[in-house]
Formats: sequence, structure tokens, C-alpha cells
Amino acid sequence: MSCGWLLAFAGAWAAVNLASRLRRLPYGLELLSPLHLRLSTTALNNAIAKLGGQVPLFDGFYSVGTVVSMCSMVLGIVVLLAAAVQIAARLGLIPTTNTAQTALPLVLRPVIPGITLPTAHLVHYVVALLLCAGVHELGHAIAAARANVHMRRAGVFLAAIWPGAFVELSRRQLDRAALGARLRIVCAGVWHNAITAVVAWLLVHGGLSIMLWPGWVSAKGAMVVSVLPDSPLSGRLPLCSIVLEIDDIKLNTVDRLGTTPLARWTTVLTATTSSRDTHTAGFCAAGNLDDGLCCEMSPLFPLGESPDTRLFCFDGFNVSDTSRCFDLNDVFEHPRCQSDADCTEGLCVLPSSPFSAGRVLRILHRAPDSSEPKTLVYAGSPTELWSHVQVSALRPRWSWLPIALPAQLEALLQYVFAFSVAFCVLNSLPAYHLDGFHMLRLSVACLESCSTGESDSIALSTPRGIWACRFCNIASLLVTILLVGCVAGSIMLLIL
Repeated sequence: MSCGWLLAFAGAWAAVNLASRLRRLPYGLELLSPLHLRLSTTALNNAIAKLGGQVPLFDGFYSVGTVVSMCSMVLGIVVLLAAAVQIAARLGLIPTTNTAQTALPLVLRPVIPGITLPTAHLVHYVVALLLCAGVHELGHAIAAARANVHMRRAGVFLAAIWPGAFVELSRRQLDRAALGARLRIVCAGVWHNAITAVVAWLLVHGGLSIMLWPGWVSAKGAMVVSVLPDSPLSGRLPLCSIVLEIDDIKLNTVDRLGTTPLARWTTVLTATTSSRDTHTAGFCAAGNLDDGLCCEMSPLFPLGESPDTRLFCFDGFNVSDTSRCFDLNDVFEHPRCQSDADCTEGLCVLPSSPFSAGRVLRILHRAPDSSEPKTLVYAGSPTELWSHVQVSALRPRWSWLPIALPAQLEALLQYVFAFSVAFCVLNSLPAYHLDGFHMLRLSVACLESCSTGESDSIALSTPRGIWACRFCNIASLLVTILLVGCVAGSIMLLIL
């Protein structure tokens, strides 16, 4: 995060704290702590109460949600364990091979604006996060209204840089509600997020193009709608160009899984770790122009230390221990190959760098004023390319329509999908201060009550019930420790 963003962040919170001390905050806005601002209202209470009381099918709807939420809890625990093993391996806490440590992207990746989140996507981040949080809390509110539990107020909050939403229910009425009703209320938020994730996925994978069909058609590739001025591709990749391929990954087709060009663009630039992930064949190259510095790579020099910017380090396509130096643009003009035997002379090679900032990508694109595609060579971080260049899978039928609208909507939907899945999986974990904590306790109470035929308070006071409560406490403590450890470990990996 740049100094400008840090100064703006500090200045904004200082102004809010000063206004709070001078009692100048608007009605409904309150500062709970120096970095926790909350806006609440009671204007939605009657509407939520009427909605919950007028739809009897909500009982069955939220009963299904309870089952889905419990399955999500199991899935969340599996994901958390996988993340813990992966983070421990990358930190060197457990023995593993280097390939295993770097082969896959992190299961849990912290979203920090300006660091792991491009500042250009900040609006998408805030809108998507507020939408997902609002949908989550709406689930709690409607399920509570159906169980005759009064909603006292609802609102939004900002904790440091993370926005969110909340509903405040009547504690007395909630405690008096039936055990099954309480479980439905707790699970309703996760259930709403699961539905939101499905809807967002459907819109990204074809639904949005159908909705925008009157004004936009398929670009048959990824159309460039914006390039940041400080990007290395500024001036080299014209607006409205159609990107057809990145290396050997085609963007102008939709595969059997329905993966769109925009989704494939994002995957190639954010989820691949080496040239081997994006090439189906190598290049024949002869000779060796090694100047002793070409393959000397480090985090400071991910493209090598050679003063000749034309030279780049290559590895064998099938064998990765035969490093050679070649003229980058010259090699890409040579025939393709699967092995050294396919080359009349020389080796079958691919560009190679152990650092993500040292990747080389061939971008096949067609400029708006040309019918012939051209290949553009990009050397640098694929993630930076993804954040610097915005593309769309749709192009406008008429020039007066905004070219960036479909890309903005699809980017927003991708964030909505990602955050909805995160809310669904992580919030169902049986950790302290998460819905999963209450889900576990209430589900155990339901089982004990059904087995004994007594109320939950009586069932949990039996020796078996006491042991069940102890199990919940121990499980929640272990999951909380594991979750905190994973968050801390993922942040450490960013720092390291």
C-alpha cells in the first residue's frame, strides 16, 4: 500500500474520531472503537417482519439451508486443514519438496487493498463485500422473523478497512425460540451466501452475456477495455484489441466446462506458476549466448542480471536442468517442438525463471484496425499484467455504448462469487465469533434433546450432555487456534 493510501487512511479515521469526540457524528452513526464505525437503523424492522410472516414456505426453505450449512461446516474444516498443511509447508515447518510448496496457489489468501487487491478493484471489493454481508444478515433477519424473533436494528459497519453488515435480534425472544428455529436462524446467513454464490457463478458463466445481449455480443476473445498508464503495455496493447491467446492458452473459445475467456484470462495470469503451465510445446533453439549473467536470477533481478535485455534464460522443455541463454524474440520465431528430437539442431526449450516477476508471456492479439493477429512479448509479473489490463468477453454492438460495462459487471460478479464462497465456507467453521460456533452447539443440543426427549437445557445437564458440551468447547478452541494460525501464516508468507 502506497504512502498516499496510508495517509488518506490515517487522516480519514482521525477525522472520524475527532467528530465523535466533538459529538458531530450524524444520527445513527456511532464510533464503537477508534477503528470501528457503525451506522444502524430501525427503518427495515417492519418490512422484515412482514416478509417473514407472509411466506410460509420459508420454514422448508431454511430447513434445507440448515442441512447445506452443516455440510459447509464439514467442507470448511477440510479446507482449513488443507490450508494449514500448505502454509506450514511453505514456511518450512513440515518437511516437503520445493515443488509441493510452490505448485499450487494458497488455499487461504488474505485480501488486503493495495497489497493483494489491486487499488483499481477497490470499488468492486467494497460493493461485493457489502452485498455479500448484507445478503448474509438478511438471511438471519428473515429466518428470525419467521420464528417471531424481533429484529431490533440493522446496519453497516467499517472495521479499519473492512466493511460489513449486521442485524441485532432480541436476545430474550431468541433464547425462548424453539431449538430447531434457533438453528435455522443461525444457518440462514450461510445458506443465503451459498445461493448467492450459485447465482453469481451462473451469471459469470453465460447469464450476464444473455442479459446484455441487446447491446453487447461476444468479442470472441478478451477485448482490452483499459490499460493503466504506468503499465509496460501502455501504448503497445491498443484499446479494443482482442486477445486471442496467452502462450498456448486460447481465449477465443469456451470449453466444455463453460469457462469464459475472461475467467481463463484471470486463471492464466493469477493461478499459474511457470511457463510449463501455459505451454503445450517448446521452441527449437540452437547455440548459447550465455554471458555469465543471463541465468543469474534473484528476487531483485527476476529476469536475470544480463545488461543485454534481449537475452533470457531458457530450460529444456522436458528436462529443467539444461539452462541456456538465447535471444528471446528470436527463439519465439523458431519451430515448435515436444522434445530435442523434433529440432534439426539445438534443443527444445522454454523460458524459465523461478520468480513470478520473471515470467515471459506471448500475447496473441488482433488490433482494432487490423485483421491480422500479432504477437506481443511481455516479461514481468503475470499478476501485475492482470491488474494493469482490464478485459471484457463482450464488445458493444454500437460505438456509443460503454466498452467497459460488461467487464466491470463481470469483475463485480467474480468478487461476489469469491466472497460468497468465503462467507459460506469460513463462517460455518465452529470457531469463536463465527456462525459455525453456534451451529455446532445448537446441532449437538438438538441431537441430545431428540435422544432424551427432554428440552435442550435438561438434555445438556445430563452426564452425556455435559460431555457433548465439552466436546463443542474443545472443538471450537482447536478450530479457532488453527484459523488464527492460518491467517497469521498467510500474512507471514506475504511479508516473506
